Amino acid sequence: MKRKINQLIETVATMKDLLEQISAVLVPTDTPVQQHALMTAKEVQHLFGIVHSTYYRWIERGYLKPIILGGKHYYQAKDIYLLLEKRKYRERGGMEQAP
Repeated sequence: MKRKINQLIETVATMKDLLEQISAVLVPTDTPVQQHALMTAKEVQHLFGIVHSTYYRWIERGYLKPIILGGKHYYQAKDIYLLLEKRKYRERGGMEQAP
């Protein structure tokens, strides 16, 4: 009985992880506003789990192409989520190039 409970707990934890991964790559496209939503540089860094120096290195290498408004960097959310999806694909062994 205890073994079955432990298996159930492991299954639920795995399902939770999978749901988080799916949520991270979903591109919000319900409305035109969501399609054109802008993300800040800090949001992009947090989403990719990168530090400030890596962020600027990715810009130099052309992985990220900011929209500069008032000296601040912004990104279209749909572009960032697509890049995140490509990155996760590459990490799973895909051939696509992404940061």
